[in-house]
Amino acid sequence: MKKVKNKILWVDDEIDHLKSHIIFLKERGYSVTPVTNAEDAVSLVANNRFDLVLLDEMMPGMEGLEALAKLRKINPSLPVIMITKNEEENLMEEAIGGEIEDYLTKPVNPSQILSSCKRILEKQRIAREKITREYTAEFAEISALLDEPMEPDDWIRIHVKLSERELDLDQHPDTGLSQTIQDQQHECNHAFGRYIQAHYEEWVNGNEHPVLSTDIIREYVAPLLKKGEKVLFILIDNLRLDQWLTIEPLVYDLFSVTRQHYFSILPTATHIAEMQYLQGYSPGI
Repeated sequence: MKKVKNKILWVDDEIDHLKSHIIFLKERGYSVTPVTNAEDAVSLVANNRFDLVLLDEMMPGMEGLEALAKLRKINPSLPVIMITKNEEENLMEEAIGGEIEDYLTKPVNPSQILSSCKRILEKQRIAREKITREYTAEFAEISALLDEPMEPDDWIRIHVKLSERELDLDQHPDTGLSQTIQDQQHECNHAFGRYIQAHYEEWVNGNEHPVLSTDIIREYVAPLLKKGEKVLFILIDNLRLDQWLTIEPLVYDLFSVTRQHYFSILPTATHIAEMQYLQGYSPGI
């Protein structure tokens, strides 16, 4: 017997015509409660726990949009999929404005319903499994890179990947990968410290080196000023890449973001960072 995944309430005055759809969902582990009117649906939601409501828009008595408003008052976080024969744009906008998770137009087929339910109800599990697969592959890739001669761009790529994965794991702490990524971060930090010890002198004394913090104005700001473009230069001291990755999505609606990376010069800005470097830790990227 399959384990029940989630409880679905399906509200439709023609629910008898949807028996094959309901059987299809039940065979895939969902518990489906069918009702033929919105009044009963509102009562059931008020007294029971459901994970999702499939709500017909046009029904005798209380219609779907009115029921949606009542359901939102009872449980604002309950996901609702609106199903309707009406393709009028104003109705669609009104339903979406009522904070529905999806909008399907009749006739719907079982696969369409399953896809919508899975996307809403199993999004966290699917994302968690995707992160696990991707990081497992990246772990092997990073480990292989550490065994080969490294270039500055390799270190940047590793640092970006580990920072992004660390944020992913913050959103999905039950992946069981937190200790693994911490161990790999420590391994990369020590390897990067050795890399800096081997190459730093040639960076500061030679003509060829990656972009350093002392090159930022010349490399990124001056060319824009020479073109006559307006430039707002903001310097934030001691901001780590993972911290910026948390902030970055907040500005997407206002700005087009292009990331460029550079290496800090030594000694770094704080005496704590200097002490870490003297103890053999990576100064960071």
